[in-house]
Amino acid sequence: LPSLPFFIHRLIPRRVGQPQHDHPSREFVAPDDKLVDLEIDPDISIMICIKSKRNIVFLLCLALSIIVTFFRSSMYVDFLKRAIVASNASIVALTANATSTIYVDVQEEQPGISMQTCSDLDSLSVGRWDNRTKTWMPSHCTFAAFNKSTVRECFVNKTFGFYGDSTLRNIVNEIISLAGANIKLETWASAPGYRCGGGAIARGGNLNMYWTPSAYYQKPASIGSMSTDDVSVIGIAAWDMGEYYKGVNTWFIRMKSLLLEAAKKRNGRPLYVMHVHHLYPNQCKLQHDTESGRKNVEKCRRCNAEDAMLAFREALESAVLCVKTSGFDNIHLVDTFGITSNSFAERVSDGVHFDGVVTRGEVNLLLAAAGHGMRHVDRGNNFTCPLNPAFEASRELNCPLR
Repeated sequence: LPSLPFFIHRLIPRRVGQPQHDHPSREFVAPDDKLVDLEIDPDISIMICIKSKRNIVFLLCLALSIIVTFFRSSMYVDFLKRAIVASNASIVALTANATSTIYVDVQEEQPGISMQTCSDLDSLSVGRWDNRTKTWMPSHCTFAAFNKSTVRECFVNKTFGFYGDSTLRNIVNEIISLAGANIKLETWASAPGYRCGGGAIARGGNLNMYWTPSAYYQKPASIGSMSTDDVSVIGIAAWDMGEYYKGVNTWFIRMKSLLLEAAKKRNGRPLYVMHVHHLYPNQCKLQHDTESGRKNVEKCRRCNAEDAMLAFREALESAVLCVKTSGFDNIHLVDTFGITSNSFAERVSDGVHFDGVVTRGEVNLLLAAAGHGMRHVDRGNNFTCPLNPAFEASRELNCPLR
């Protein structure tokens, strides 16, 4: 009986569509000679649908399905993955239980060849979350996640300044937690200093967080520390996408000006800009059952919709490239979209922020850039800074103008 689904799906070929890492609305279509859709129901049985030109693969998986039916722990998930990889198949989707999906991209193993250490942020961003260890696993390379000692190494004899909103503050809090530092950040801070908190984090090293959530109302370059930081990080978008929304094109112009001022103020020192990570408006939850609370939920859902997210991402990346092509090679984008575009991250999102596990994954990318010098592959080839930005064209943007 557990094997019956094999024969049904063997007789009725089908294509399988599953979301990719880069965006949930796009479908993955595997080559005709290799297609695997692995669905697991821990309470009933296991179903594996395989279309392959090699009967040996089908027979192997048929035998495995009968065996693993008797197991209810996660051990058989890893077992199946190894078996299928060994048979030169590719897992494109894995359902670990009735309510969650882990998207994985497992590369075929080649005898005598081991994966190299991740050398750039793009390769580090392609992978999957391990449900058991709660860690990010790159698909094409290896990477040692930052721990207490390696985080502190990044900060030795350096001062890091963070300028931005609550998404950046969450990243800073995770850095503080990882380093075991005795630093407490306030939720926000006002002019003239905008400093939420900071302090010593390593030998001769310090960290400071500044509350500058909007390109319209705060300018990081106006804060004196911007010119003295060894490393500066800017993370601004969430508030301007909702509470202070004035349109994407207008925001691009303001953000480009803000980043240009900051890059000049840095005087050649590195300036990192956190990209807009994946947003999940369906996860916006009612915090207070009041009229204002209901309005906030509606705004969260409308302002962080897919078209808005993509428009702001395009605008921010263009703003960074405009500054870079103006002669400021010290500005670098850090894009965590890859590690936040999956069901694992979606389950722990409130629409805009993530829990500590996923935020710690973002920390790894940021510190890989700031501490190890990793960069994204150059995205500025043949780029021309737009004089008349049109990021809103052909997009459905429903956020009410401020």
